[in-house]
Amino acid sequence: MPWDVLTLNDGHTVPGIAVQTAFMHPGEPAVNQLLQAFDLGFSHIEISANFINTAHVGTALRACTAGLPRSSFFVTAHWLKSKESQAALALKKDLKDLGLDYVDLYLLNDPSISKQQIPFAWAKMEQLKDAGLAKSIGVVDFDESQLIELIIAAKIRPAVNKIVYHPDSAAGSPVGLCENLGIAVLTYKLFTPINTDTKPRTLLEKPLAQMTHRFQASPYHVLLAWAKLKGVIPVLSRSDIDKLKGSINVSHLETAFTPVDVNIIDLVGAEYLRRHDERKMQNKALQRAVIGKGVGTLLNVVPLPTGN
Repeated sequence: MPWDVLTLNDGHTVPGIAVQTAFMHPGEPAVNQLLQAFDLGFSHIEISANFINTAHVGTALRACTAGLPRSSFFVTAHWLKSKESQAALALKKDLKDLGLDYVDLYLLNDPSISKQQIPFAWAKMEQLKDAGLAKSIGVVDFDESQLIELIIAAKIRPAVNKIVYHPDSAAGSPVGLCENLGIAVLTYKLFTPINTDTKPRTLLEKPLAQMTHRFQASPYHVLLAWAKLKGVIPVLSRSDIDKLKGSINVSHLETAFTPVDVNIIDLVGAEYLRRHDERKMQNKALQRAVIGKGVGTLLNVVPLPTGN
């Protein structure tokens, strides 16, 4: 297996790459697709909270792992707080559907969570870990201020933060803080900069083209190797795997990459983010100017009441 096994801050280990189950459908297709994922080298299965019925995955998982020790595969699941307010009920339902006694990693997934809610929600996650229903616990899409709020309140530090992370977003991500706090990073949407529908186009096109020519590899494999060198854990979708043409082995690229290559991807991605933020600020300023002009015109037409 070309991918490292990483040690989390609670002592448990996690495979360095994962596959989502959003692509799975009921019946034989799910079994075949999961078998293909195992054959490619995946052992980390992420139950995709928003997309599928976990019972379908459970049926496929039991068929694919029959006779194998539980330690041979790793399961990540989500507490989607907007669907079920009680973490214990949500996890127990998932465990029943999956046919498991525990999940390896359970993530608090609540995009609208406020800082005031974080301590109470996290306490429920800690209870699940204490009960042995989740070996490790973590969060989804927490920014730096949310992570700090969590660290202040937590008895058990989060082991993982799952975030959008790719070269064009890396400069604005909390990866540095996660590293300082010993929190591993799961990343999704890794291939965003080179997806054909990305607008505006990334600045990475020419540097990546030069690297792909030099390495004789696809740009998708180059970004996958970049993620591995950055120490994050990619979570790949079925469409991501299709783009990789059936191979997740990037060990040859990892050794071919130079520090300069990594720095080029980082710096060009940071420049894209800077320009993107600059455009957003310009657009907001333009909107304010247009609105202000409109209000001024309206005041000229409709005079304010003078009162008596």
